[in-house]
Amino acid sequence: MTDNPLYQSLLQRRSIRRYNAQHLHQADLDKVNDCINAIQPFLPHINVNIQLLDTGQELDLVKLVGAYGHLVTPPHALLPTSPDEPFALVEQGYRMQQIVIHLYEQGIGSCYLGALGRQSQIQSRFGLPNSNITGALLAFGNPAQSSPGRTFNTLFRTAIGSNKRLPLEDIFFSRSFDNPTTPPEQLNPILEAARFAPSAVNAQPWRFLLLDNTLYLFVTRKNKKYGISGQNYALFDGGICMANITLAMHALDINGRWQSLEDTEADALAYPQNLKPLAKQTFN
Repeated sequence: MTDNPLYQSLLQRRSIRRYNAQHLHQADLDKVNDCINAIQPFLPHINVNIQLLDTGQELDLVKLVGAYGHLVTPPHALLPTSPDEPFALVEQGYRMQQIVIHLYEQGIGSCYLGALGRQSQIQSRFGLPNSNITGALLAFGNPAQSSPGRTFNTLFRTAIGSNKRLPLEDIFFSRSFDNPTTPPEQLNPILEAARFAPSAVNAQPWRFLLLDNTLYLFVTRKNKKYGISGQNYALFDGGICMANITLAMHALDINGRWQSLEDTEADALAYPQNLKPLAKQTFN
């Protein structure tokens, strides 16, 4: 079953840092817009506006959001914005990752550019209200095909350790958080797709608890990789991880739906203080 092309995309997709500077053809941009309109929400009541941007002299992404590491000539970007409310960043990550995988399936490269801590610059640049929040922009375009370009993308991923993934027994727990273990065989491909989800500075904040037939998702409240002002990246990254699981379930023809998990409901699970509950998935 894991030979499914969509499932393989979840495992194979990697961030691209060096691009062909030429703009995509309008037909490809039309497909991007179609994907934006077709993505499935986690919480439909949260309004996420996703704006398509052309980059260049008028929009220097590195200057605008800092661009951890290096970013070379991306021709396009997507800007998600939402009212700043609970689960807004989770919702953004959930929707944006669906777009990322769709782009990858079309041969289009992409890279998340963290925006937390730069909200005032983004609000000013795009005329957004102060009540809006953006977790990350998404640069995208055709990956550089020259030998130096391919080498740059490979070496950069190696340098920042983005190819290193936590083993499943470090992020999966059965019955309680006192019991780290490997997942049961039927859940292994789903959690393997979760393990390959991208995250800011490769922080991998997700933790899973299986209790009866329900899979609970938590993220770390404090992660030294995010730095002092970036701890809310765990929420955006949690949404990305949820999207990978949703897409994996679709690829493997497994039914299920995420439900938000409030702190009060999760209290009965006796979870560590450094974890924040996000969502649950119940399996038949």
